[in-house]
Amino acid sequence: HVLPEAEHGQAIEVQLELALMQLVEISTMKETMELQGFWRQYWNDPRLMWDPAEWKIEKLYFSHGQIWSPDIVVYEQVEETPTFHAMAVQYDGEVFVSVPTRTTVSCPMQLDAFPYDKQKCNFTVGSWSYDRTFLDVIPRRVDGADSFEPADHMPQHSAIDVRDFKGFQEWMLSAVRVVWKL
Repeated sequence: HVLPEAEHGQAIEVQLELALMQLVEISTMKETMELQGFWRQYWNDPRLMWDPAEWKIEKLYFSHGQIWSPDIVVYEQVEETPTFHAMAVQYDGEVFVSVPTRTTVSCPMQLDAFPYDKQKCNFTVGSWSYDRTFLDVIPRRVDGADSFEPADHMPQHSAIDVRDFKGFQEWMLSAVRVVWKL
């Protein structure tokens, strides 16, 4: 499938959000973290626009592989178990997909203060095939707003949705931070 063409030679913008459901396992021996959630992606493909008055329909669903979709990956992933679901396409070319996934990422552990240690696991998300001149992956705020100024209530002001997050017995999730590098 071919990458959609953006206006005036600009990159296709893919907004990305992670609905984090659970930390499945944190392994100090393997230095990995396994998380389960939904990678939600939003983009516009002008080739998929139509007149809803003419066709009497405002939304269509496509299976994975029927239309172009971004090849978003976690660069530090050790293992991933994605499942593919339908992509919703609105008449104006807006496309949405929510991909349930289980991802294990490398997470170097600092165990100096064990058992009272704090771990910081960083990972990078982006396109595997395209650089930013063709496909620009940007964080999408959970509340849909465009900016990332500091906020009092984290679940509503982050590209990581933790509203349905289920705790982990041995570990506590104390913060989630999104850094968008230009």
